[in-house]
Amino acid sequence: ELVKNLDRGAFAPSIVCLRREGPVLEDLKGRVEHVPGFPLTAFYNVSALRQSRRFYRFLRENRPDVVQCFDYYANVFVIPAARLAGVPVVLTARRDEAVIKSRMQLAVEAWCHRRATGVVINADALRSGLVSKHGIDPDRVWSVHNGLDTERFDSQGILHQAKYGFLRD
Repeated sequence: ELVKNLDRGAFAPSIVCLRREGPVLEDLKGRVEHVPGFPLTAFYNVSALRQSRRFYRFLRENRPDVVQCFDYYANVFVIPAARLAGVPVVLTARRDEAVIKSRMQLAVEAWCHRRATGVVINADALRSGLVSKHGIDPDRVWSVHNGLDTERFDSQGILHQAKYGFLRD
């Protein structure tokens, strides 16, 4: 939704993914020119180093002003390369309370968050954990609540009608 609704007069969005598969790619056709993939088989092998080097080169060639990650694996893959490539604004994301992450995953994610320009959260309740458990400066944690195109889920137009007062008892 973010890429679909950005003002193209002010922004030229690009999408990069680890694996080039899934329904989102189909949804983005015609909205971005090319979606490069940087497939990983694991984080701790030669393939990961190759893909990191490719991604670093991609960043150096394209010189983005902002890089924003949207999940744990993207945070871990993107943040080191983006920082080394000199991207001015690097944003990580936290969209859950991380209750199923291992101690090592939490430590790695915290390391990434501390190296980012800011951490985007989708619920205010996540802020206190990032500040107290990960040592993130509260001024670098920004709450951006999830957006949802309700028309995609409202085949009968009920939500639209309710919004504009068309529903009657």
